[in-house]
This record gives sequence, C-alpha cells and structure tokens, in this order.
Amino acid sequence: GGKLLTNYLKELVSYRQFNLIDDTHVIEMARRKVCYASLNFQADLQRSVSQPRKASLDIRLKYALPNYHNVLEGYIIPLEAEKSDLSDLQVLEFCSERFVVPELYFHPSDVGLNQAGVHEVIEHSISLCPVEVQDILRQNIVVTGGNSQTKNMVARLSRELGPRYIVKRIQTKHKEENDSIMAPLVGLLDPKSQTNILSKQEYEEQGPYRQ
Repeated sequence: GGKLLTNYLKELVSYRQFNLIDDTHVIEMARRKVCYASLNFQADLQRSVSQPRKASLDIRLKYALPNYHNVLEGYIIPLEAEKSDLSDLQVLEFCSERFVVPELYFHPSDVGLNQAGVHEVIEHSISLCPVEVQDILRQNIVVTGGNSQTKNMVARLSRELGPRYIVKRIQTKHKEENDSIMAPLVGLLDPKSQTNILSKQEYEEQGPYRQ
C-alpha cells in the first residue's frame, strides 16, 4: 500500500539527496503531490535520462520541503521561479522517482517482492468467482482511498486490465484541517492560541486549567 511506496521513496531520496529516513510524513506528502502512474513506463524512463535536460522538463520538478517556520507544508516549485526565491528553501529534485515509485502497484517485483501486481490480483480474484457473475464484476471495478488519487491511476489500471474491464474511482472526502500532525503546528502560529498554552511548570503547579 501507500506505506510501502512512501518507504521506497524515502530510500531513493535519502540515497540520492537528503537523509529523510525519519521524516515519513514529509515524504508521504511529497509522494502524494509529485508521483504519478506512468502510461508508458519505458518511454518516461528513457526521457528522464535523456540529454539535454530540457527534453525531460515535463518530468523533472523541484519540491520545497517544509521548515515549519514560514513553510508549513511542502509544495511544488513553479518552473518560472527565480533562483533567488529558493535561497531560503531546502529543495528536493524529483525526476524518475515520480513514476518509478507508483510502478510498484503493478510490478512489485521491481523491489524484490514476490507478489502480483494489483491488476493481476483483480484478474485472479474474479477468476475464482462463479462464471455467471464474472462479466458483471469486470464491469464494476471500483478503486477508492488515498492511493486511488495518484495521477493516472485509473487510466493505467484500465490499460493493464484491458477493454473487458470498466474501472471507476470513488472520491473520498478528507479534511486537511483534521490532520493530526499539521493541525497543532498551524494552531501554534495563531496568536490567539498563545493564551491557551501552558508551560510544564504551570501544568505541574496548577493542573490543566490556568487560574
């Protein structure tokens, strides 16, 4: 699932650029924003290593890491951004990682996992059902959850399964303000929240309620 992909991306980034092995949340947010399921893996792979670099500009991008001072959440840096605008930022560069990581959905053996791809699992599962309902199931393949939001996921899965299958995605609602990690950080920056903050000494002397 998503955790496997996040861990794989952490390894790639930590090996090639910054050591972010302990920053799972940061990398997970980056994965959601920059990764996509390739519709032509070999072609994308070839372009990602092509020269000159301008040939792969539609694949390469820069991503600003959060510093929790003036950048609370990582974001993709626009191509037209000036170098001077990046001087205070810690920047990751993504290229082939963008599509190599989601490729594990379809070819987990790429990282040594002896498992079938998601399309193969679907085909096998349907083959185990009664013959009279197999065509009905093939026309009602539903993907949902966080990983289904990966760009091109439905199109790639449809291509892998073939024309006999109909793939649909159900959008799930997610309220970012309920994020258990980011919400406290955002709250601390609100001046109004300062009146509700207790120091360790105050808590030990007065308990959870300020007198």
